[in-house]
Amino acid sequence: MSPVVIVGVGSLLRRDDGAGIVAARRLRAVLPLSVRVDESAAEVSKLLTLLSSCRCAILIDAACGIPAGQVLRIDAHAQTLPTAPSTSSHALTLAQILDLGRALGQLPETLILYGIGATDFGMGEGISPAVDAGVTEVVDRIVAELEKKADS
Repeated sequence: MSPVVIVGVGSLLRRDDGAGIVAARRLRAVLPLSVRVDESAAEVSKLLTLLSSCRCAILIDAACGIPAGQVLRIDAHAQTLPTAPSTSSHALTLAQILDLGRALGQLPETLILYGIGATDFGMGEGISPAVDAGVTEVVDRIVAELEKKADS
C-alpha cells in the first residue's frame, strides 16, 4: 500500500477543468518518485482503486462557486464537500464519488481535496492565468505539506 497518492482530476480539453491535471504534472516533476502522482478524468472505478491503494490521498480539482484561482483545502473526512451537480463537469461529482467510496469502505485514512476556483469550462486547451496562479499555489502548498510530514 502506498503511503501517499496525489491525483489530479479533470480534463485538459475543458480549459480551466484541466487545473488538477496541470497541478499533478507539475508535482510529478518536483516530488520524489516515492510519491505516486496520477491523473484522473473522475472515472469512478479508477479513482476508487487509487483511493483504496494508499493511506493518504490528495485530490486536486477545479471548483465552481469560488473566485477563479482561489484555493480551497478540504479535509474530506472532517468537512462536507459541495453536492450540487453543477459543481462538477464530470459524470458524477467528486462528492458523489467520495460518498460511494465511503459507503464501500474504500477511502484512505487521510483524504485531502484541493479545489482551485475556475470559471471557464468551455471546449479548448489551456487554463486561465488566474487558475494557473491557483495551480502554482496548490503545488507549493502540497510540497510544503509533504515536507512537513516527512520531518515529523
